[in-house]
Amino acid sequence: MDVPIRPPDLTRRRIERLFLGIALCYVALVARLVYLQAINGAYYRDKAEEIRLQVIGLPAERGAIQDRNGRPLAITTYRAALVCDPVLVKDPARTAAAASRVLNVPASRLLPALVKRTLPNGKADRSVDVLVGVSPAAAEAFERAKSSKEGADLVGLFIEDRAERTYPLGRDAVHVVGFTVPGEQGEAEGSLGLEQALDEDLRGHRGRIRAEVDAAGRVIPHTRAERVPARAGHTVRLTLDAAVQHIAQEELARGCAEHKPLGATAIVLQPATGDVLALANFPTFDPVKRLELRGGDEALRNRALARYEPGSTAKILTAAAALQEGIVTPSTTFYCSGHLPIGRRTIHCAMHGKAGGHGTLTLEGVIGRSCNVASAQIGMRLGMERLARRLREFGLFSPAGVGLPGDAGGLLGFGAEATRGGAAKAARVAFGQSVMVTPLGLAAAYGAIANDGLLMKTRLIDSVTDERGRVVRSTRPEPLRRVLEVETAQYLRKLLAGVVTDGTGKIARIPGYTVAGKTGTAQKVVKNRRGYASGKYVASFVGFVPAREPRAVILVVVDEPKGVYYGAQVAAPIFREIAERLLWQWRVPPDDPETLQRIRTARR
Repeated sequence: MDVPIRPPDLTRRRIERLFLGIALCYVALVARLVYLQAINGAYYRDKAEEIRLQVIGLPAERGAIQDRNGRPLAITTYRAALVCDPVLVKDPARTAAAASRVLNVPASRLLPALVKRTLPNGKADRSVDVLVGVSPAAAEAFERAKSSKEGADLVGLFIEDRAERTYPLGRDAVHVVGFTVPGEQGEAEGSLGLEQALDEDLRGHRGRIRAEVDAAGRVIPHTRAERVPARAGHTVRLTLDAAVQHIAQEELARGCAEHKPLGATAIVLQPATGDVLALANFPTFDPVKRLELRGGDEALRNRALARYEPGSTAKILTAAAALQEGIVTPSTTFYCSGHLPIGRRTIHCAMHGKAGGHGTLTLEGVIGRSCNVASAQIGMRLGMERLARRLREFGLFSPAGVGLPGDAGGLLGFGAEATRGGAAKAARVAFGQSVMVTPLGLAAAYGAIANDGLLMKTRLIDSVTDERGRVVRSTRPEPLRRVLEVETAQYLRKLLAGVVTDGTGKIARIPGYTVAGKTGTAQKVVKNRRGYASGKYVASFVGFVPAREPRAVILVVVDEPKGVYYGAQVAAPIFREIAERLLWQWRVPPDDPETLQRIRTARR
């Protein structure tokens, strides 16, 4: 059988088609290369550059918070941390052993972090904390080891600096200073206190570097192409005095340990300037260990700004209003029978109840014996409109303006409601019921009495400076207005000194010094309801030392003490201990050196 022979032309055509196909493919490849390099080359070069060079953010150091003397209250410190990229670790056991020898840490403690792991998104975890808090000496030894022949066994391990917020006073000033929590991009974010209120000032401005990175996204040394440095946050200096704050916090805690209240606050104010020297709260907590916080919201609450009914501590302000209005004089007399019917209610004298009254009293006796009935009579003579206006002049219903979150001021009612209620409401407000104040607001009002009638703006923030020390903004002592004539203020100081010498506040006496102040025992308002809670009281004492030339206004408010609940028994002793320690610390000469010397001799 003959095999057909293909014509030469057919074979040649097939070969030609094959070469044509190869030529077309080659032309297409060349065209693609031309397109990629000549026409669209810039685009792909930029893409490659983006992968090789990355912009990495540089965190800004958070600004410091300082007391009036420059002592740090909140600062940023740095601790070295050993970090691992498990993807780069070839032999975890060998690497752990090598790191163990350098850092003097058991290899068993290091090994778990060196093992490869997968994140929830399915990608490999390339940044694992192995050891946080590496000492500077150990960190330096590790870097030397990495540069030596032993470095081959340490591949995948790195030393990183970690910024941490530190609070040198611990729990002493946490409600003023606040604390931080992790925020966006791993930077600290203010939470509570001034850390929250001044977060924009403190956080600074992030910088950036544009540099070559390795497969793990880490900067390759000596390849930084562009750098914009971060700008540190502002430094905030307060009027607070760390030493005074510690005294107030310590004595408040000691008093609360005895009386076991729901909460308490103590404030120390400088009357001549309005400066807050101390603002202590109970309960409190360590801002660094806040995850171990006990007491829930009560521990987070800044009670210095919380509204409460002031009780008898408001009586001196009622007296001040009546004197300024010319309604009473120091010789005006009042009669207390022990009770005073007003409409459907009867006001009882707190000291005598239905058992009898104080009898005939001048203004000195009204304040010294803390007479509710006589105070109510003064309130009714004033009327609600005049009483409200005078209390408002003391700043009781306005925010203190100290820059702390939750600063809302006291409350007498909204709009026209503030002056409604006629004689009955005026009578109640006169002895500290049906009116809400804040401890800080009341301390400032007493500061006006101590400062010869001149009300000062309350100051907590002294200055804000930038990273170069230039002043961004600052405050200075600022008189708001005159609320009392000088003679009236001096007379009121005399009345308050009588409370401690011969009245309800005798327990606040300090040997060798004149002390002025007023006790307060107020029933607690039922939350979200009208009326008062049975068996729940707020004990308070507010005054100043020395009475003749006041250096400090000190206020103590104790919420729901257990057992005894009168201000004279609960709050006055705390006031006395704070005041006595401050007088000694400030080396204030005694008003009566002979008495002080006799007491010292007797104690020996």
